[in-house]
Order: sequence, then structure tokens, then C-alpha cells
Amino acid sequence: MLSWNVEEERCRIYDKMSACMECHGIDLEKFYNNPSYFGRGAMGSVIPWKGRHPSLVHWPLIGYAGGVALRDALTGCTRSIESIAGGECLQWVKPENWHSTVFSPVHSSNPEVIAAVKTDFADSARVEALAAQPYVLTFTRLIVTDDGGFVAAGYANNVQLDSLRERLLQSLLSDYARDGIHPRYEIRLPDKIHITLGHLVKPVERHVEDQLTGFARQFRDDGTVLGQLSVDFLTYAMYHAPFLEMRIEEIFRCQLGAPAVPSRP
Repeated sequence: MLSWNVEEERCRIYDKMSACMECHGIDLEKFYNNPSYFGRGAMGSVIPWKGRHPSLVHWPLIGYAGGVALRDALTGCTRSIESIAGGECLQWVKPENWHSTVFSPVHSSNPEVIAAVKTDFADSARVEALAAQPYVLTFTRLIVTDDGGFVAAGYANNVQLDSLRERLLQSLLSDYARDGIHPRYEIRLPDKIHITLGHLVKPVERHVEDQLTGFARQFRDDGTVLGQLSVDFLTYAMYHAPFLEMRIEEIFRCQLGAPAVPSRP
């Protein structure tokens, strides 16, 4: 197993996510009221947004050294969760679309929000990938969020990922400034390393929440390595919503420290 370390700031973020769910329980209304994922119909019905936008992602997981083992471990976690909550209350993202985002210019699936943002950052992705060196991601957490989500979270073994994210953000902001445009929506720098596995879609009883808390708590000390990815390439891809039916469509791959490799037609 490759060496790894617990990054203190990310550890605090993950602890806060876990503590929030443990203290307040799961509130599915918080999920369905998230304007990044859902809109409302004329009669108040929930409508999943179906927008799409480019993202730079760690994907496909099985393309990395360690990826198959990580996928299998995460699949085992979903089965354990399903045995607790019951399949009828859950919706899983298809494993072939599991990914961890490096950078995205927009964090919404609302087509109107996407249309108001400069989403094409392909040139920056190519340039900045050349300046990055390989790194290792170690996933040690399975977190149940307070809105009913299930995410695997982890750490990087060096500063390459954070530096790349910062350079991509600054490049995007420079493009806005050059064009004399003030972004209408906040452009956030990602602070986590995570993979969305799925979500509760129906409420569960309190004792089920308690069992889910107990299951996730075994990962709180970062002592269990779910898997590692040796990252030597990134994928510039089109992210397709809805959120729970997310799909990743490759546009091109960037070898870290090497020129971008076009996808096959």
C-alpha cells in the first residue's frame, strides 16, 4: 500500500459533515430543496434539473492503478448500506459514473445557471495539467450527510491537486476579467476529495438513521483505507444531470505533465 497522510483541514471538513448528521439527523427536504439539483413545478412538484457542463474529473476510476479495488470496496459499502436502509429508500449513482471532481466552473444542474457561466475551460485544463505532477488519493471515509447523501471521502498525498485547482480557478477568473464580465454566480474552489455514491430518496425511521450513523462511524478515525488511486491522468468531461442519474461523457484526457490525449470517436 502506498503511503498517505491525513490532511488536517480536510479532516476537519469531514468531521463537521459527519457531526452535522449525527447531531441533527437526516433531513431529506434539505436535499429536495437544493436549487442546484431541483426546481419546482407549477403545483410545487419536485423537478430534477437536467443541465450539463464540462468538468475536470478523476474518472474512470478503473483507469487508475488501484481503481478496481476502490470500486469493489465502495460497492461493498453500498451493499452494507442497502442492508440497513432497504433498497426502496435508496438511489445509487451507477458505478461506471462514480468520479471525484477536480474542478468545475459551475456547481449547479440548472440550465439557466449554466448558461450564465463561462463553462468551457478546456484550454486551461490542457495547460495546467502539463504543470501538474502525479499524486495519490487515499479514500478512508464513508460519510452520511445531513441531507441523506452517501459519499466516500479522502486525502491527497501532496499539494498537486490543490495547486491545480487554484490555478484553474485563477485562470477562469482571469478570463472573466479580460472579457470585462462579472460572474453572476459564485465560483467556488473545491475543498473536498469525494465520490458521490448515492442518496436516500425516501425518509427512514430514526433507528435506521442510528444504524447508518454507526456504520459510517467506523470510518471516522481514518484508519480504514477503502482504496487508493494513483493519479497520472485527468479527464475533461461533460457532466450530465440529473444529479442522481449523473453521467460522465469523456471529451479528452490529460496526462499529468504531458500533452492532452484526444478521446476516440
